[in-house]
Amino acid sequence: KDARASQDGSSGPTTLMIRNLPPHVLQRDFLRELDRSGFADKYDFAYVPTTVCSATNKGFGFVNFCTPEIAWRFSLAWHKKCGFDQAPGSNMLNISVADLQGWAANVAKWDNPRNRRIRNENYKPFVRRLPTSAPVAPVASPPMGGAS
Repeated sequence: KDARASQDGSSGPTTLMIRNLPPHVLQRDFLRELDRSGFADKYDFAYVPTTVCSATNKGFGFVNFCTPEIAWRFSLAWHKKCGFDQAPGSNMLNISVADLQGWAANVAKWDNPRNRRIRNENYKPFVRRLPTSAPVAPVASPPMGGAS
């Protein structure tokens, strides 16, 4: 599924899967890069699955954007790019439409007793509450404990 299917970005998916993340990229690094590349406050859910024993990611992550247009712009900006200071010739990032779509579906998938026990922000999804009319506000402290 190509995240760039909607050429004008007016309709389509909001949740994208990012493949070929370098193993050293933790969730806080992923969020920092999202923000640095112009997408700060434009996403409400992000998750980079990490192996606790090795503290490395599993090579992929998910992000849900506030609108299909923002997701489309993200796909144009990141698809087939070398991100996270990768050397030229490294695996390029691959952006595709995630099977699970939307903030509510993603939050519901990860909101279970087992995942609620996780305290380390690097191992649980980053979630912002969907506002009714106000700007997006964080539900919990930033993934890095408030310091950058």
